[in-house]
Amino acid sequence: MSQNPKASPNLPWIPRLLMTFLAFLVDLTRRPNITVNRRLFNLFDFKAPASKKPNNGVATSDIKVDPSRNLWFRLYTPETHGEHFRAKFG
Repeated sequence: MSQNPKASPNLPWIPRLLMTFLAFLVDLTRRPNITVNRRLFNLFDFKAPASKKPNNGVATSDIKVDPSRNLWFRLYTPETHGEHFRAKFG
């Protein structure tokens, strides 16, 4: 058996550039002690708005617990007497 060191794959320049950019973004989201930098993650964490109009028989609403800490939860409420319920369970 020959003892050849592993060579890096010969990639075209576009995939190589994309992989380098992705590695750079991953490095940005980690701190030196390997913890996650959540402030950068929050830039890409899109929050869907609550829906008072039921979607698939479920209405949603956001309840603020502590506004000073931006602490909230989403309440999912089933629509028990709506048209969606009657269509499925008749």
